[in-house]
Amino acid sequence: MSDLKELETKLTEAEAGKYELPLTKALNTHLADIAKEIPQLGMAVNALPEGLDFLKDIPVIDIAASGVAAELQSRDDIDKGWSADHARAADYGAAGIGLVGGGAAGAGFAAIGVAPVGAALIGGAAVVGIGDLAYQGFHEHWAEDIHQDGVAGGVLTGIEHMGENTGTDIKDMFVGVGHAGITLWHSMFG
Repeated sequence: MSDLKELETKLTEAEAGKYELPLTKALNTHLADIAKEIPQLGMAVNALPEGLDFLKDIPVIDIAASGVAAELQSRDDIDKGWSADHARAADYGAAGIGLVGGGAAGAGFAAIGVAPVGAALIGGAAVVGIGDLAYQGFHEHWAEDIHQDGVAGGVLTGIEHMGENTGTDIKDMFVGVGHAGITLWHSMFG
C-alpha cells in the first residue's frame, strides 16, 4: 500500500509539473495559448471554422521554426533573382501549407487513438514533407514543362519533378542529420 501511495503522490506531482525541465512550458505553448494573450490573434483563432480547430493545437515553436526556415529560403531566392514579394509569398506560403498539413495529420492520428508522442512525430514529419512538396511546387518551372510537354503532360512532369525534388531534400536531410549525429558521437565518445 505504501508503494501505491508513493506512486500516486509522484503521479500527482508529475501532473502538477514538478518534474518538468526548464523551458518545457514555453516549448509546449500552442497557438490557442498565445491567442488568449493577444486579442487580435484571439479573434482570428476563435473565428476558425469548426473543422479547422486542430490549428489551435499547433505548437508556437513549430510556427517560429517554419517562419525562420521560410525567411532563410526567401533570402536565398532573393539572392537568385526573385523579387522579395514573390520569394516571401512562395516560401511563407509553403511553410503555411506545411503547418496546416502537419497539424491536420497530427490531429487526425490523435483522433484515431495514436499516442500523443506518435501523433506529434507524424505531424512533424508531415510539416516537413508537405511543406517541402509545396515549396517545390512554387519553385517548379510550370510554364517550361507545359510548353515542352503540353498542358496535361506538363502538369504531370511538374508533379513528377516536385516528388523527385522533395524525395531528394528529405534524403539529404536524413544524411545531414546522420552525419551530425556521428560527428557528435565521435566528439563525445572518441
